[in-house]
Amino acid sequence: MENQYPHELSGGMRQRVSFLRAVVGGSDILMLDEPFSALDSITRFAGQMAGQTLVFITHDIEEALFLSDHILLFTQPPIEGRFTEITVPLSRPRKENDRDHPELVKLKRELINRMRREGGII
Repeated sequence: MENQYPHELSGGMRQRVSFLRAVVGGSDILMLDEPFSALDSITRFAGQMAGQTLVFITHDIEEALFLSDHILLFTQPPIEGRFTEITVPLSRPRKENDRDHPELVKLKRELINRMRREGGII
């Protein structure tokens, strides 16, 4: 694919290029909006395990729980000062089977219920 022009790439390939461009840019912190949304699950997992500090927006609760040490939950616009910080209770490094860790499953259920109650989002 190295000789392809950007307009010749699929959406997932463009997302990979964009993500890699950000990673190789040399910054210690990356700020991304839905960085893994257009990627297949194998590429998504590889990108999630990059080991770099990310500040990102996602609507995927499982992804947020697996990747994060801290989550800021926004439920009602406007978001100015209206958020809850959740600490994810897993140590690092994380492994794929940590996605099924009982504490993460419980926290996911709590977050979904909270979002239903407070924001009517789900």
